[in-house]
Amino acid sequence: MVEVRDGATVKLVPTDSVEYQEWIDRLMSAPMFQEWMLFTHPAQQAIVDEDFDGPARLSGVSGSGKTSIIVKRAIRLATEFKDESVLIVTLNRSLAALIARLVHFAEPDVEIRGRIKVCAFFDLCRDELLELEPGNKRLFQEITWKNEEHIDEIWREYYRCHANNRDASILLGIHKSLNGMGVSGERYLREEIDWLRSAQLTHDRKHYLNQERRGRAIAFAPAWRSTVLEGLRRWEQKMRDIGVTDQLGL
Repeated sequence: MVEVRDGATVKLVPTDSVEYQEWIDRLMSAPMFQEWMLFTHPAQQAIVDEDFDGPARLSGVSGSGKTSIIVKRAIRLATEFKDESVLIVTLNRSLAALIARLVHFAEPDVEIRGRIKVCAFFDLCRDELLELEPGNKRLFQEITWKNEEHIDEIWREYYRCHANNRDASILLGIHKSLNGMGVSGERYLREEIDWLRSAQLTHDRKHYLNQERRGRAIAFAPAWRSTVLEGLRRWEQKMRDIGVTDQLGL
């Protein structure tokens, strides 16, 4: 079933219908993948054409047709509202690139598809920040400008004290304790640091020392938390020095 939630109303689209059998047939015979990816069940087309009074959430398993609905709905809105632009935001660049290709395939009118912007959330935030801080272009990237290292590689380099930088050695005691419990210290500490970054503004991080921490299997004593705060400060300094950031950094 494909589910669309509009306020308190939930509509379900059956996937065991004759139309879905036609979709399977089309999948087997279509010369281009865009054709079967853009196929919509009549009930899905109704979602494309419907006008909602407010925000609506569309949900469904992979392959249930959410992307085709998004593409066709964007085209419909861009066609109907000629003085407006339509924004499609995804969580990763690969999906954004796919949707952009589908929009280009489905809409031959250059003017209409030119008013449909497709981008990843990271890139949307980066573009907004660059308007405010154009001099930080090299910093607002997930990949370093010089060596093309991804942020995950930079974290590994920092945490494992590579490149003659031993700033993360302060975390070694916690790392050994976590490993002794059968937990990956490197992964667990990064999750803790990222949680801290998302939960507290920079100037409020001192509250982390005594903040209630739910949902974590291993409790961090105040002494550990103080060490995590210092490890975070050094990690953020590492990112600034290299010229790289991640989604939380944005």
